[in-house]
Amino acid sequence: AANGIITRGVLLDIARVRDVPWLEPGQGVFPEDLEEAERRQGVRVRSGDAVLLRTGYGRVRHETGAANGFTQAGWHASCLPWLHERGVALIGADTPQDVQPSG
Repeated sequence: AANGIITRGVLLDIARVRDVPWLEPGQGVFPEDLEEAERRQGVRVRSGDAVLLRTGYGRVRHETGAANGFTQAGWHASCLPWLHERGVALIGADTPQDVQPSG
């Protein structure tokens, strides 16, 4: 990636899927959440895509203040096979890490 990366990005809005303004600390995002986001948003994650999660972290930080860093919503480890099967090239999120405590 010395010269950068160019690929399609897909934002999956998990907070919207769960009909909440944000995911609570410690809530994991699971493969069924990813599939429901695809369905609701009318998109399909494809090989080579960058998949980005929206958990609502920015909104919760803005409305409630700093997080403690020890509990976060985010990717659950059970998403790894799903991401591999889809051939996802990159992942990202509006949180600094996967779900904490780790799952």
